[in-house]
Amino acid sequence: MMKSLLSTLVILTLCLSANAQEEVHFEEEENILTGIAATEPEAISENNIINSSDQNRTLRWTMEIVALTEGWTVALCDKEICSEETTSTISSGFVAFPDEVCRMDVHAYPNGVEGHAIVKVIVTEVNNPDLYLSQYYYFNALPSSTQAVSDINITLYPNPFINTFRVTGKGTFDQIDIYSVDGKLLTSFNWEEGKNYDISTLNSGMYIAQMKNNKGQSNSILIRKE
Repeated sequence: MMKSLLSTLVILTLCLSANAQEEVHFEEEENILTGIAATEPEAISENNIINSSDQNRTLRWTMEIVALTEGWTVALCDKEICSEETTSTISSGFVAFPDEVCRMDVHAYPNGVEGHAIVKVIVTEVNNPDLYLSQYYYFNALPSSTQAVSDINITLYPNPFINTFRVTGKGTFDQIDIYSVDGKLLTSFNWEEGKNYDISTLNSGMYIAQMKNNKGQSNSILIRKE
């Protein structure tokens, strides 16, 4: 009986998580712009977040730089604001009303330099940790370039976590940096295979774990709970 109840609970949880993600989703599955010349003032990759539910959704987005040619800058425009041009991780948020289509455009600025950019946008719901969406935006790059920049086939486990987490999967790194969602560096670790990383001194909430090696970097959302 207990086993049956547990199985039902697991199935129900998975269904609720899937439904939450279906109700809030990116309109476009891929965002790829090519042929961007150094002389162009900017390139805009357009997309939308759609709230197809009958409830208000308080959404927070984080824009992570996966690859960016030196001299280039990027920015994100949501339904309310356009961020300043930046070369670092930034975060903001807004409320999506029922059936609302909300702008989620990424702008790239070559600034007279031949190059490329790969940006990852992560969207979560403030009051619902099961909602996690991510989308890559490519400028003068293709999806295969993401793997070339860094090994992204990794998992942070457990996640959410209480005091410690570890990194599993493909990839070796030199350093792991923990950032707040507004881009402030909080702590750093030297990478060791199988090591548990303790960040129990941080408050509960959402953070960004950035794994670095000589090929590039990989960013993942990390959630600490009490």
